[in-house]
Amino acid sequence: QVALPSFFLTEKKEAEDIRKSEKYKKNLDFVRRSIAFALIQSEIQNKEYTVSESELKNTYEVGKMYAYSTPSKSDPKKRDPLPYSSVRDRILQEVENSKKKAEFEKIISDQKNNYHLKVFSDRIEAGEI
Repeated sequence: QVALPSFFLTEKKEAEDIRKSEKYKKNLDFVRRSIAFALIQSEIQNKEYTVSESELKNTYEVGKMYAYSTPSKSDPKKRDPLPYSSVRDRILQEVENSKKKAEFEKIISDQKNNYHLKVFSDRIEAGEI
């Protein structure tokens, strides 16, 4: 999606004006940042996270009456916990995803703190970066 059009763009004489434009320079910077952001996300998603059996069991204990249960057949107001063995893989996935999300949020938080990010929403305009 990017490579072929960019090869054609660099070959055309008409593209020179576009490449020299301020709009092009702003968007190029945005694309570079977007690629870096996507690479950070990809790195976090592909990273292996260690989850101990005790973490899984603790998560199960906390959620066995809600997330890891089904409505009781005898009393619809009550819930029956599902066996740990039947939800273990689901819990593992949830804990891994939670760790990935926490790592990503830490990176964002660190960047906000390092660069003292403040968003002035009253200055944001549609279509502007």
